[in-house]
Amino acid sequence: DDLGEANLWSLLDSESLEFRARLERLSSRWYAATLASTRAVDSRAAAVEAGAPDLRAWLIHRLHVQHAEAGREVRLAAQLVDDLPVAAAALAVGEITGAAVAVIADTNTELARFATAAECSEAEAVLVGHARTLNVRQLQNAALHLRHRLDPDHGARLAKEEQQQVARREFRLHLHPD
Repeated sequence: DDLGEANLWSLLDSESLEFRARLERLSSRWYAATLASTRAVDSRAAAVEAGAPDLRAWLIHRLHVQHAEAGREVRLAAQLVDDLPVAAAALAVGEITGAAVAVIADTNTELARFATAAECSEAEAVLVGHARTLNVRQLQNAALHLRHRLDPDHGARLAKEEQQQVARREFRLHLHPD
């Protein structure tokens, strides 16, 4: 409540910048608590007990969370608690942002298709380290580079996927004279 009544105009420039940085760290910590709560509620099926088909539906109808965001929150909460302990810890203390965690989680999902568990854990630690100093776009580039390094067949697989996409959207017209 005090934040809404803060006299930000009275702060020196350096103080206002520090205040904004502290708010960002607090936002990350708040997001970590939200995801931990989401995972706890989901793991005990509390939303189902309350009459919702699942937690995603409960978030949509009770808290008015957007459909895509509700699904993303439930998936990210599970992934953070179950698979990404380093990222979860860094988010919980405000060292990295929620956007950075999303990049790390997406990368982990991609890596899990072809990398070993040890490689995934190492990649998580590397990306968390980068997330402390890079902006999200730079982190995305680092994650892409990491995926390419760990998956030497990526180029061939990507070319095959592109050919399949072209084949699906291709239009052919054959004239049959009657």
